[in-house]
Amino acid sequence: MNVLELAPQLQDFRPVEHDRVQEMLEKYNWNWEVETKPLFLGNQIATPFLGVVRTENNHCFQTVSKYYEPMQNSELMEIALNVSELTGGEIEVTKSICDGAVTYVSITGRTLKVEGSNVGDVVGEKITLVNSHDGSKSFGIGFGHVILSCTNGMTRFDRKGFVSIRHTSNMRRKLNDAIGGLKKVVNESTSMIEGYKRLMDKPVRTAEIQKVINIVAEIDVNTPADQLSTRKRNIVQSVWDSLTGEMSYKGQTAWGLLNGVTHYTSKIAGKSDSALRSKMFGTAAKKDLSVWDYLIKL
Repeated sequence: MNVLELAPQLQDFRPVEHDRVQEMLEKYNWNWEVETKPLFLGNQIATPFLGVVRTENNHCFQTVSKYYEPMQNSELMEIALNVSELTGGEIEVTKSICDGAVTYVSITGRTLKVEGSNVGDVVGEKITLVNSHDGSKSFGIGFGHVILSCTNGMTRFDRKGFVSIRHTSNMRRKLNDAIGGLKKVVNESTSMIEGYKRLMDKPVRTAEIQKVINIVAEIDVNTPADQLSTRKRNIVQSVWDSLTGEMSYKGQTAWGLLNGVTHYTSKIAGKSDSALRSKMFGTAAKKDLSVWDYLIKL
């Protein structure tokens, strides 16, 4: 994927046909819409607020002002198909979670070999377009990495790894915004992959391992173990198992430690829709990023 060459291509690019968009919406059960409806008090007195409502079942996702313009699934899918066509990446995952509150499309990016002095791995890059109808995330583009040897990974929807895309009826303008955002997130992705190489050559000691456990389990480093609740002790044990398991074959390095954290947040912390949203841009994602920020500065 050479995103730096995409801007000139947009001049001659023809967006995908409407029938192709509809085909994908039906394939993934995305062929529903949202609209805004006025909200009333119990005595039928009108309020200045609107509800964002799924039209097929009247499920209300959030309360908004009259200036809010909903982003439809069809718009997200159309942009995703166009980005896929432009970059040559394949649409790998199309999913809605929490009864449609969050919708996202994952497109394959680069596959890159990362090598340190004594260990190597292969990283699969994922470009993700996301939108939420409940206000938990603005419409935009981010990225993620999956370590192919173990399928652990993390997503980046933080300030550096995510770019919001403006709502507009002009598809070419939306594509320009998407490609501009893609360039930024791919640059950040490249920088992060370079950082992986450094982590592979950084040995870690008990102090660094303890610090990471404290970040992920959200405990005070000075709290004696016998003063932790049973739930918290179980979390600490699960984090420890993930860390030691990954370091046993990736090395007692910052790289092994990071993979232990992403193993825990990807596979142990939960499989529900709420857990997935947490892993994408909630608490679990923040823990992944906090550990990354800590380890890269060692």
